[in-house]
Amino acid sequence: MFIYLHGLNSSSQSRKARWLAQRVAPRTFLAPDYNAHLVDESLEKLNQFIFKAVRRTDSPATPTLTLIGSSLGGVYAQYLAKRFNAAIVLINPALLPRAQLLEHLGPQFNHATGQSYELLVEHVDRLNDLRQSNPPENIDSLLLVDEGDEVIPFRFAVEFYKNHGNTVIYPGGSHAFDHMEAALPLILEIHDQHEQKTRRKQ
Repeated sequence: MFIYLHGLNSSSQSRKARWLAQRVAPRTFLAPDYNAHLVDESLEKLNQFIFKAVRRTDSPATPTLTLIGSSLGGVYAQYLAKRFNAAIVLINPALLPRAQLLEHLGPQFNHATGQSYELLVEHVDRLNDLRQSNPPENIDSLLLVDEGDEVIPFRFAVEFYKNHGNTVIYPGGSHAFDHMEAALPLILEIHDQHEQKTRRKQ
């Protein structure tokens, strides 16, 4: 099972989410909508969503879960991975919310949902509370970054994950991430790898 966590001013119907939903079949692919700037509301919603998703499968065993976090969704993926024994795929992740969001304070418009809102300092501070001081331990991880990301400098995430999991740096590209086709085999591989490890422990 894959669960896609979108970033700020995005939605479950983002280009990446729709593309992945088609390509990972027949594996289950789910993508919840949530207000990424509202941490407490989002965590409550995501916890409930994931808990229900892993419980409603036909199999008596808990399904293998991979969280795919794009941009700010990467912060949520890191935070939730341990609780749900999930592998994580981070795509151009925003792992330093305070440093990366303070310059965007003020009126926001989510073109994906049509929602207008104000991004406040307290939102950014609460998001910063979610950041990890180190990558999650004993979690299978795949970091995918485009060097040409015009929104988030890619080097911090690469340095942060240098001794953890697998990191792939693609030349060029953008914050939207332009290398999904090339990355798909790696995304499927880490999911299958995590599934094999989970089965051995059962």
